[in-house]
Amino acid sequence: MTDHDEQVDAISAVARARVVGCVNECAYSNVVIVRSGHGQTVWLGGIDNPAVTSALCEWLSAGASYPPPQVLQSRLIAHRTGEPCEIRLPSTSRR
Repeated sequence: MTDHDEQVDAISAVARARVVGCVNECAYSNVVIVRSGHGQTVWLGGIDNPAVTSALCEWLSAGASYPPPQVLQSRLIAHRTGEPCEIRLPSTSRR
């Protein structure tokens, strides 16, 4: 398992990040939704250990071009990837 605060800090160091409420994909926790500058929305689940978080950060740092690296491809939430996403922020947001 990954310490959530450390994970958010690592991701925030390389990309603009927000912690939000429920995105209705609890089975895939921790879920990360990436909106690239290329207009692609990518939903990733199971971002729950330091190695995967590191791979995510490297991909984000490199511009998050599609498709993501192999280690992240196995974590795609396929039925959500490419779908527009409206995110509602919780009343108290960490970032």
